[in-house]
Amino acid sequence: MRALFLILSSVFTFITAFCQDTISLGKIEYIRETNLGQSIKRMDGLTTLYFNKSSSIFIHNDAPQKDEFEEIGMRINKIHGDKDGFPIYIDNTKQKFYNKNSKDVIIIDTLINPQWNIIQDTLKKIGDYNCLLAKGVSYGRNYYAWFTPSLPINAGPYKLRGLPGLILETSSEDGKVKFTFKKLDTSKESGTYISVPTAEYIYHGREEYQKKQKEKFDKWKKYINSQDNGTTINSKKSTTKKDITIEKW
Repeated sequence: MRALFLILSSVFTFITAFCQDTISLGKIEYIRETNLGQSIKRMDGLTTLYFNKSSSIFIHNDAPQKDEFEEIGMRINKIHGDKDGFPIYIDNTKQKFYNKNSKDVIIIDTLINPQWNIIQDTLKKIGDYNCLLAKGVSYGRNYYAWFTPSLPINAGPYKLRGLPGLILETSSEDGKVKFTFKKLDTSKESGTYISVPTAEYIYHGREEYQKKQKEKFDKWKKYINSQDNGTTINSKKSTTKKDITIEKW
């Protein structure tokens, strides 16, 4: 009987630990606003972060669910969609993030910990929580972030993290990126499984992804130029750097 009790206790401990690692402790909704070009604005609107102490997943709820096409003059642009909302999964234990940037591509990379400075004598109430203000740099862009020490969770919208409390609101210093608090729910009913997103193609690091994309483009360009239809594609590197992504590098 004692042996059975020990076995059942071990199973219960395992299940409890498993659930803590995979089920969210709560969710927070933000309204995302950007001024970085149309290809980025398609992700604006309602976003949701599901979080626990070891991991989180960020969803773009209002992003296109399927691929769409728009006609601009003589050009037709493809707007990528994803039924999962282009999730960004963060594993704080392994210091990795999984960014699904299209319906069939995930980029796995190492987390970059933002360098934050907490600004003294700042206090703001957001929802039911007292928040402190911090300023920091994340992926080349300067941010102000309001976080609450009442929820000691290392998480925030997009890839923003690294503060001793959940980030409830944040905006970039240049005014091009903003996440506004909408609602926070830490009830048991808000719990959901936090799992690693899946896709057909997995790339380890942005450099590998960019290399594969260039190889695909060069192969396509070579094929088009080999056709005897009068069409030739020339590719030149742009000499101007456009600020059209949330990451500046």
